[in-house]
Amino acid sequence: MFHANRWARAFTNACGENSEEAFLFLKAVSPRLELIKDSFSGSAAAANLEKALLQSAEAAGSEAVDKTQALNYSIRFLALLTARKKLKYIGSVIEEIGQELDKKNRRLGVVVQTAAPMDSAFEEELKNRIIERTGVSAVTMKVTVVPELLGGLRLNMDGYYIDASLKTQMQKMIFDLGQADHTQTV
Repeated sequence: MFHANRWARAFTNACGENSEEAFLFLKAVSPRLELIKDSFSGSAAAANLEKALLQSAEAAGSEAVDKTQALNYSIRFLALLTARKKLKYIGSVIEEIGQELDKKNRRLGVVVQTAAPMDSAFEEELKNRIIERTGVSAVTMKVTVVPELLGGLRLNMDGYYIDASLKTQMQKMIFDLGQADHTQTV
């Protein structure tokens, strides 16, 4: 069984203060790795991958030179995943690393579903209220429009779920009215 959270913790611990930069590099190369992850594994493949990534970083120039440690951590981490035949899990590892860094930096990811697009003023107010009530330092929102909600919104914050949609309120009213009718006929 693969434990993406353990790999993520090992990555952030090894990178230390360079974790954010190393994570950004992993995210940048992950779309390319997704294409080869199932057919690319073993020690020889790891050596080839490490060599190719180092050459790519050197060719990128001065920006890459400024972040040499972060790049080296990331490249060696990818080579280790490849050598251990675990590169196929890169997507879940990157997701776990992001969550690990969010916890460390007191950032909260919030998934918002709304019946209609939110304007920027409301989105900013919602972020500020979440920051105020949870004590986190920053909020990252992923907003999707779900017309079936009819009105209101749903929030999912690190496993905490709030449903303030018109659809759910109407369903509760229908249920409550059905219960009231049932108790009066008895």
